[in-house]
Amino acid sequence: MIKSIVKDSILLLLSKPKLIRISFFTTFGHTIYRSYLVAYFFNYILNQRYEAGIQLSNAFVYLITKVQELNMRGFIISLLIIVIIGNFLIYPIGEAAITYAVQDKGNKLAGAITKGIKKFFVMLEFNGLGFAFGFYTVITIIIRIRMMGILDNIMLQIILLIRGIIVILANIFRPYTKYYIISQDLGVFDAIKKSIYLTMTNFSLTVKGFLFEIMLMGRFFLNAFIAIALPLGLIYIAIFFNIINNALVEGIIRISAVAMLLVISYLNGIFEAFFTNYRYQLFQEAEKKLNE
Repeated sequence: MIKSIVKDSILLLLSKPKLIRISFFTTFGHTIYRSYLVAYFFNYILNQRYEAGIQLSNAFVYLITKVQELNMRGFIISLLIIVIIGNFLIYPIGEAAITYAVQDKGNKLAGAITKGIKKFFVMLEFNGLGFAFGFYTVITIIIRIRMMGILDNIMLQIILLIRGIIVILANIFRPYTKYYIISQDLGVFDAIKKSIYLTMTNFSLTVKGFLFEIMLMGRFFLNAFIAIALPLGLIYIAIFFNIINNALVEGIIRISAVAMLLVISYLNGIFEAFFTNYRYQLFQEAEKKLNE
């Protein structure tokens, strides 16, 4: 069943490429933020395990120094504005629009965007809860606490363990929330209640879908790692051979960084559109079994 859902989701994307384009623009700011977190996690792991982490930190230092030298504060501020607008304005609207479009099999995309705008506030609330109970948030908290040197505290470990369990359960029991918000025009907490009930009555199907989704997301992290590692790797090599100030080398690094950001943004758009349809079909299957 899961395989057929995956197949149908792929076929929808192939037949309706505009879904991917909308998803790409929707998730661009989101991608920049997530890419930063992936780079942050990756650098922390290297710092803990290998000397290469220190060298990669030098790559980050180089980027910061270059921004200061070129007086690119305006660029950084613009980038922050893009991230803020992308995460808190465009993403809630786009997520609702993609969900409407998926329900309509990719037809009437303009109408879906209009409907998405009307769902802005409720989707903003939904995404806020998702951020609070997201895996990214928990991992970031754990890394920050570890860097502060207080992770050995038993009470803190118990709190983090409880938080981790809550996050896992929240992600298992809330996958259908968005579809109740869109299809039945419910508020966030009413939709969460219905999602929990639907999950409990179709627990096996939901868990299988959740585990398969984690496996697919692992591939996204691999793509994100490659996209981030390439420009940072080039900087590391340039620093090692003391050619970092060469104009040609700088040009190659800038072009590769922009190209990799666009590639990972497009891949993230594909994944967002795919998973929206994937979860919607799980939702339909679970609703069908509930009504039998």
